[in-house]
Amino acid sequence: MKLIKLLSVIVIFTVIPSNAQNTAEETVNAFFEALNAKDVAKIENLCLDNLVLNSLSASGESAKLNQQDLEGFLHSLKQMPETLKIKEVITKTKSRDDDYIAHFWLEYEFYVNDKLSHEGVNSITLLKGANGWKISAITDTRISEK
Repeated sequence: MKLIKLLSVIVIFTVIPSNAQNTAEETVNAFFEALNAKDVAKIENLCLDNLVLNSLSASGESAKLNQQDLEGFLHSLKQMPETLKIKEVITKTKSRDDDYIAHFWLEYEFYVNDKLSHEGVNSITLLKGANGWKISAITDTRISEK
C-alpha cells in the first residue's frame, strides 16, 4: 500500500511541473514554430477556439483590413502548397504578463521561398486557463514595398 501511495506521489509531481513550465513565451514560440512548419493541428491546439486574427496589409498608400477566425486561418494554411516554404522571423520582442493574461509585441520579417515578402508587427494576446496558455487574439500589420 505504501508503494502505491509513493508511486502516486511521484507520478503527480512529475506530471504537474511539465504543465507548470508552459509559459506564455513558450506558447508564442511554439506558435511560430508550428506556423513555419504549417502544422495546422499544433496551431489549433495553441489557440482558443474563438481566436480572432486581424491583419492590416499596407503597400504604398493603400491599406486593406482582413479579419479571420481560427477556422479561416487554419483553412488558409491548409490551402498552401506543400512546396511553398514560409518563415516568419521575429526581430524584436516586447512582452508583459501576469498570472492569467499576457501580451506580446513582436516585430517580424516574413519570407516566402526564402525571399522577403513583407514585414510588420504582431500583437498577440494570450489567456491562461485550465489548459494552460492559449492565444486569444492576433493583430498584425503586413507592410510591403510594392
